[in-house]
Amino acid sequence: MTQDEFHAQLRKQFGVRVPCSAEFIDIPANLEQVVADFFERLSVLDPNATLRVLRIWIDSKLRIAVDGGLAGLDDVIHDAEDAAHKILEAARFPLHPDSDWHEAMVARYGHAVPSLNRLGFRRGLQTIVAEMYEFLFFHGLLDAVGILGIVTRSAAFVVIDARYKPGIYEDDRISLDFEFEKTQERLSESCEHCGRGGAIIAKAGLESRLADPDVEFGDRLLCMECYESWRFHD
Repeated sequence: MTQDEFHAQLRKQFGVRVPCSAEFIDIPANLEQVVADFFERLSVLDPNATLRVLRIWIDSKLRIAVDGGLAGLDDVIHDAEDAAHKILEAARFPLHPDSDWHEAMVARYGHAVPSLNRLGFRRGLQTIVAEMYEFLFFHGLLDAVGILGIVTRSAAFVVIDARYKPGIYEDDRISLDFEFEKTQERLSESCEHCGRGGAIIAKAGLESRLADPDVEFGDRLLCMECYESWRFHD
């Protein structure tokens, strides 16, 4: 729905708690359910509608300005901000590589690179995959193997689906075995957001999944810095 339609729906359901103009609710569509849930909780907290939401907007995170105060209001705002944060972070780090990166890989390595829908890993791991392809290209091994996909099964578990061509030389098989084992280990031990050494498994919360069904629900291996950014907002 449009911004005006969403605003009209909120006004109809929650009345004067909602800002009088649609321009004061400036959010992306994937956060509409978070905002609707916020007003639902606000109406329970404040059944007499003594509070007025002045503005809701994005400024590195979801911001909510409310005129007035009640016990529990800060918790309601914090929960909405936290749910929005997880959705926005998930949008920044989807479970597939960047399309421009993929196009560049195809331009260099041709059909040796699987289609984008067969690459299920986050963008922090792109450099590791690119280094593997460059090794295979430099050593003339791309013609000896078909790489069908690279997929993150779960945190710290990335699988390279590769099939060796008939009649492959034993030396090539040994080199490929070594390179795939090394790369799979690096992919499974590296931060999915930045590519540095992974340290902790983080989960996309159930509340984010309920607010936005497109959020990848599951765990991911992160370094401590990315974990802090993922878990806490500014």
